[in-house]
Amino acid sequence: MSIEPQQRNALALPFLIGVAGAWGFAEAVLFFVVVDVAIGWIAMSRGAAAGISAALAAAAGAAIGGVSVAMVATVVPHLVEAAILAVPAISPQTFIDAERAIAGQGWTLAALLGSVSGEPFKVFAFLSPAADLSPVALLLLTPVVRLPRFVAVALAFAALGRLCRGRAPKLVAALFIGAWTAFYALFWTFTPW
Repeated sequence: MSIEPQQRNALALPFLIGVAGAWGFAEAVLFFVVVDVAIGWIAMSRGAAAGISAALAAAAGAAIGGVSVAMVATVVPHLVEAAILAVPAISPQTFIDAERAIAGQGWTLAALLGSVSGEPFKVFAFLSPAADLSPVALLLLTPVVRLPRFVAVALAFAALGRLCRGRAPKLVAALFIGAWTAFYALFWTFTPW
C-alpha cells in the first residue's frame, strides 16, 4: 500500500510547521539565518494559511528561545553575551544600539522595531532582564514583536506563490534560494561585525 502524493503533502505540512517552530527557537537563541526563509517557503509552496501557521509556530519557538536566553543570561551573562557576539553580524555595537533603543522606547517597541531593522531578537531577549521584563512577560510579548514581520512574510510569499503557480517549480525554487543567498551576501557584506 502506497501513500498518494496528495496524502504525502498533507502529512508533510505538520512537519514543515514543526520545522518553522524549531527554526524560530534556534534563531532566538544562536542561529543566524532568519526563520523568514522557512515561513516564506511554506507560504509560497502551501499558501497563506500554511504560511500563517508557520508564522505562529515560529513565534512560539521564538518565545521559548527568548525566555531560554533570558533565563540563562541571568545565571551566566558573560557566557551568553559571548555566545551571541560569536553570531555573524552581531557586534558590541549591536548591544549598545539595542540598549539605547530600549532606554528610549521601552523594550516592546524597541524589539518590534528591531524586528524590521535588522536588530537580532536574541539581543533583545538577552537584555530583557535588565529591562525588568519577567520571563512570563517575555513569553507573552515575544509573539507581539515577532508576529507582525512573520505574518507579513507569510502573506507576501503566499502572494508570490500564487503568481508562480503553474510555472517551472525548479526555476521558482532556484529563484527563492538565489534571492535569499543574495540577501545574505549583501547583509553580511554591509553589516559590521
